[in-house]
Amino acid sequence: MHINQVGVDELASLSTEQLLHKLRAQLRPQGLATTFGGRLALLDVTIHHQDIRRPLGRPRQIPAERLRLVLGDSVRSPELPGWHLARGVRLMPTDLDWSHGSGPEVTGPAEAVLMAIAGRRSAIEELAGPGQPVVAGRLAR
Repeated sequence: MHINQVGVDELASLSTEQLLHKLRAQLRPQGLATTFGGRLALLDVTIHHQDIRRPLGRPRQIPAERLRLVLGDSVRSPELPGWHLARGVRLMPTDLDWSHGSGPEVTGPAEAVLMAIAGRRSAIEELAGPGQPVVAGRLAR
């Protein structure tokens, strides 16, 4: 069963008023989400947006300012594998003034760097450098 369906099933028996009460009670982020503020949602939406666009062959230029933020968050979020995938390598996008880490370099378009460290195997072939096989090996596991 898909996780969204689980949520729908759990809430299906609630009235409109009960749903509104539940929504209002959760307007303020709690737990891990508060660490990143609204940026956790930005990271999530940016990655999933690309998950849809890439297979459809519908490229999109993500604004540099936004990409810089989500790249930084992607290597710190315990919700994503980026902290593990980027360990011991230096991420160096070729089209964005941003870098992270130390070790053998992984280079390529910033969007592909983001997608690879978010765990998307399809992006690894767009990357190069001596650190690319390290990240590729981790993704293959």
